[in-house]
Order: sequence, then C-alpha cells, then structure tokens
Amino acid sequence: MRDAEEWFAAAAGRAICAGERLDPLALALLVALAPHEGYVHAAIEQVEPAPAEHGLAALAHEVSATLQSEAARADLAIARLAVTSLEERILPVYIPGRGVGRLEDDVAVAHAMLDAHRFGGDDTHLMMAEELMLSVVRRYWPELARHPLPVMCEAAVVLDALGRVAEKPEYRARAVEVLEAFAGSYRDFGWRAAPFVLALEMIS
Repeated sequence: MRDAEEWFAAAAGRAICAGERLDPLALALLVALAPHEGYVHAAIEQVEPAPAEHGLAALAHEVSATLQSEAARADLAIARLAVTSLEERILPVYIPGRGVGRLEDDVAVAHAMLDAHRFGGDDTHLMMAEELMLSVVRRYWPELARHPLPVMCEAAVVLDALGRVAEKPEYRARAVEVLEAFAGSYRDFGWRAAPFVLALEMIS
C-alpha cells in the first residue's frame, strides 16, 4: 500500500507541475498524503470539477454524503428524508437479481443503503445492499478489469464494508479480487487512479 501511495503522490505532483488539474477525489487524497508539498496549494486553487453523474448513481451518492454529514447526525429528519427520496426512486425500477439499472447505479445505491443501515440500523437497508452487490458480482465479475476503474473500486469498498457488517468474509474476498484485477494496470491511469489507491487503503 505504501508503494501505491508514494507512486500516486509523485504522479499527481508531476501532473500538477505539467499544468493538469486534479479532480476533488484525487486532490483530497494528495492533500492527505503530501500536505506540505508546495504544488498542493496550486492544485487546491485549480481543482477540476468532479465528473458529472446522472440518474440513480448521482442521487445515491448525494444520499451517502448527506448521511455522512454532521447535519444528518444533528437532524434525523434530514437523514430520513434523504433515504426516503432514494427508496422512492428505487422501488419502481428494482428487479430481483437484476438490480436497479447500470453497474454504476447498483454500486452507488448499495453504498447508500449500507450507509443508511449504519445510520438507522434498519436491516432492510442491509438486505438491499447485499442483494444489489450479489447481483453485481453475478453479472460483472467474470471480466473485472474491463469495467471502469472508479466504479469497480467503489464496488470493492462496498463489498469489504458489507463483509464486515454482515459478518461474511467471502465479500471481502471479492473486494480483494478487484484490487488484484487492477494491480498491474492502475498506474496507467496516472492521478486518475486515486479510487484504486483509496480502495487499497480502506481494504488493506
């Protein structure tokens, strides 16, 4: 893991010095790894907007962010409203064994459902997260590295967390398979490999 972090900090530094702008995720990782490097300040001032998201994935990530915020912890109504808004979008499109839509949607919604379970303790949310990730594994695992690195790294993080919450180590094993699938190619992505480095940090 240390090698990946050092490589990322160096790659991001070179990119910034070459005039590239990091996205918010990569910038946050760089700040954590190399807070005192001079080029970090330049990167903060010229951050690249996060890639636009659409559909359920965008809503699910918003719900996760809300549930993780101080505002939700201080005001339960905010958290309940966020989760309810996602549930209302899921119900009409969810198909057992087929998920809620695209790979990105399934993973993001599973992530949000897991966050909702952590927040409120409702086992229904845990069951939904587990069902969605089982569907993802069935449909997308045969050729892991052919799918987008960011969403597969998020899937790995969700599976690892799900394994701990549900006490099912087989989910962690699936998460490790994602890291292994991209271990030989993540450096090809340059600073955009931030999701891999973060997943490696969270799962190791």
